[in-house]
Amino acid sequence: PVKDYDFIIERFKTPMPTMRGWIESRTSWDCLRLKKGALSVDVVPLNELIAVREHGREPLIESYLWQVPLSVHSVAYEIRSGKLIGEGLKDIEQGVLKIHNQERHDQRISKWGEEFGLKNIARKLNLKVRN
Repeated sequence: PVKDYDFIIERFKTPMPTMRGWIESRTSWDCLRLKKGALSVDVVPLNELIAVREHGREPLIESYLWQVPLSVHSVAYEIRSGKLIGEGLKDIEQGVLKIHNQERHDQRISKWGEEFGLKNIARKLNLKVRN
């Protein structure tokens, strides 16, 4: 099985270091994807997030967390502080899942189908649905 990781970054280091043995491509959102064997890493600079740009928000991690579809997506690891941040932490601790951003949730279902909707994700993660 493929191990898939997403890294949200403030900006790319220029020039970007050479990643020996990694294959570079683009995601469906036109962000950098690096693959090596069964490992896949998507690197998303905050200033390239479509949902952030469309709503005129600043390219900050809080803007990313604001635009995610489900509460469990609203969690980030802040490297500088070494802490987890985001509203989704409380829901995870309580064993619940809810829609965090209705517009993004609807776009997700439209693009990938009900399999990626609230109820199916809650079932897969063994979480209770909360409205």
